[in-house]
Amino acid sequence: MTRPTVPPLVDFVKALCSSGLVEKDQLRKYLASYRGKTCSGQEVLLLSKQLHDDGLLTRWQLRRLLQGQSRGFFVGKYKLLEKLGEGGMGTVYKAEHTMMRRLVAIKVLPIVGNGSLPAARQQMLVERFLRECQATAALDHRHVIRVHDFDSNGKCYYLVMEYVAG
Repeated sequence: MTRPTVPPLVDFVKALCSSGLVEKDQLRKYLASYRGKTCSGQEVLLLSKQLHDDGLLTRWQLRRLLQGQSRGFFVGKYKLLEKLGEGGMGTVYKAEHTMMRRLVAIKVLPIVGNGSLPAARQQMLVERFLRECQATAALDHRHVIRVHDFDSNGKCYYLVMEYVAG
């Protein structure tokens, strides 16, 4: 198995800044210790480890940033922390409400806008997802996960649910 390529420090910091995951002032404090260094892959890995160890980034977020991805970390007012699973109706993430700091699970149905699905098929998937959300929200039992919200941000529809570890 080959080790993934580590981007230069400048590229990693650019991706991190545009991601919105770490406040710029907070990031400046971390970068102060790297001034004048060679900016090798080792510095990127050290900075990554430091950000993770201090609880600012999750492993999932770091993996994506190290791959050069700087978007897709937020859905509405929720910060995605890790991918929990994937299925026919979308992807489920562990997330945190950005203001309340409440952990939730979010099921995301992406809107396909590149023409890969006909509009009628896409509409059928959205209607099916909405029915699933309504059916789940109608349930109220201590052994069933509670639904908090259903929304769309123009790029995807998402269902916000109670997060239960395990």
